Amino acid sequence: MTVRNAGTAPCPMGFGWHPWFARPPGCTLRFAARATFLRDARKLPVATQDSAGLEGGELDWLGTDAHFAGWDGLAELRRPDMALTLRASGDWAHNLQFYAPADHPVLCLEPVSHVPDVINRPFLAPHGAMRVLAPGEALEGLITLSVAPA
Repeated sequence: MTVRNAGTAPCPMGFGWHPWFARPPGCTLRFAARATFLRDARKLPVATQDSAGLEGGELDWLGTDAHFAGWDGLAELRRPDMALTLRASGDWAHNLQFYAPADHPVLCLEPVSHVPDVINRPFLAPHGAMRVLAPGEALEGLITLSVAPA
């Protein structure tokens, strides 16, 4: 995906891809990251804390709604019926939002170009700032989703 500033003035931009995956019982997940975020009552990031990412079965991450920075661009979801591998590159390869609601059998692995609400929280910019694109400048990212038998 490419998002280009077609205007005549600089403009802050960011983008993300927000796929939902079915989560049957018995799923495992693995992705690496360097940090996650503490959040306020509105669930907006307020500080970072070290994180290795997530690895393990549902008991390790069910109910999680968190943003991860320093993501390595690779996430693996193993279900009883298949293995899904998500690879991101370019502007999508450093931040990942992960959501696994406990009350619905789904999860989201969401590559994004920046930390949520970073435009209003510049102290978090070292972990993923929105870019101010000059006229004609673009954000670019590539997502590859591979599916294999379990």
